[in-house]
Amino acid sequence: MPDGKYVELTEAQHPFVYVPWKQMQRPRVTLHVRGASAPVTLTAAVRGVVRDVSAEIPAFNTSTLSTYLDRSTAQQRVVARLLMIFGAIALAIAAVGVYGLTAYRVVRRTKELGVRTALGARPSDLIRMLVSQSAVLVCSGLVCGILAAVGLTRLVGTFLFGVTASDPVAFAAGTLVLALTMTVAP
Repeated sequence: MPDGKYVELTEAQHPFVYVPWKQMQRPRVTLHVRGASAPVTLTAAVRGVVRDVSAEIPAFNTSTLSTYLDRSTAQQRVVARLLMIFGAIALAIAAVGVYGLTAYRVVRRTKELGVRTALGARPSDLIRMLVSQSAVLVCSGLVCGILAAVGLTRLVGTFLFGVTASDPVAFAAGTLVLALTMTVAP
């Protein structure tokens, strides 16, 4: 049998050795059963078969593989949920900051915008000017933030199974939210 993880998903892979029952210091047997019916109905049948083979072997601690995996990854799921909540809070704070900064810059330039309008500037040109100037600030902040996030993915990667820490969809979603916020603010 190939090397594998036998206790937890986070452990390193170990070679597995089969030892005869009589030679084991602490005899313990794990029986894995795959069936087409529900696990609850299989439990009684498997216990009966084990009892038929040997009355000395107690059959206890029965559970499904999904239950075992849920218990094995519970801590990682809690940490991932907390990180997701903190990330959402950070994104909301960043969006409020981008909106506030952009709105402040527009209010601060109200007289200038009035003069430009009086001299014949179209409202669409003014909005384009304000958005492009805000885009420079937001894009520089996004570049710094993405570089920092990519640098921190190694820390988060230890908590993930089957997902990469540098998920491009997550980075794109955060960037899109901040870009939309910047566009809506003027």
